[in-house]
Amino acid sequence: MKMQRRPGFDAVWVVPAVFALSLSASGCMLSDDRASLSLQPEVRPALADIDDLDSAALARLAKATAENGGDAVDPVILYRQLSARMPSDPAPRVELGRLLLKRKDIDGADAAFQEALALAPNSVDTRVGSAQILLARHRSDEALRAFEAVLADQPDNVRALNGRGLALDQLGRRDEAQVSYRRALALDPENGVARNNLGLSLALSGNRRDVQAVR
Repeated sequence: MKMQRRPGFDAVWVVPAVFALSLSASGCMLSDDRASLSLQPEVRPALADIDDLDSAALARLAKATAENGGDAVDPVILYRQLSARMPSDPAPRVELGRLLLKRKDIDGADAAFQEALALAPNSVDTRVGSAQILLARHRSDEALRAFEAVLADQPDNVRALNGRGLALDQLGRRDEAQVSYRRALALDPENGVARNNLGLSLALSGNRRDVQAVR
């Protein structure tokens, strides 16, 4: 496997066409650039080769592997490398926290979000991440307050609306939770997470007819 430069792209991993998985990812967390990647699941790029990527290309590779299962290289490694390269930028730490939270590594995610929070205490993304940690630890009242504080500043934040709904569901406040999920879906009708949470909340409240309607 080798790396080639192509017009319009920072870097492309080139592998044999057989069994290759073609991925397309939007650019760095805060960029609209695009990178094209061909990743063969059984091939893991050497870390020395990854070190040759600039930060923008590394961010695109991390995002692509995180979204597609990380078959080529563990995106946790990539986000940690990116965090080391960008010591004053909270964005790769937020992405690392989200990824670790999906893997149910709550302590690791908490550490990543705390680093991001120290760098950008007023960032909505870092505050939502910290609230999600409270939610994962079933500190429902604290999580609810944290999500509502975010929503006071940014009422249309879909992540915060979904998190608020989950906190309310943990507290048994189903009707309020469903209002929050429905608001998230009104803003983002294709949001499968909010839709699934709404369906589950409706089922738990015994409202089976509406469960079918939200599917």
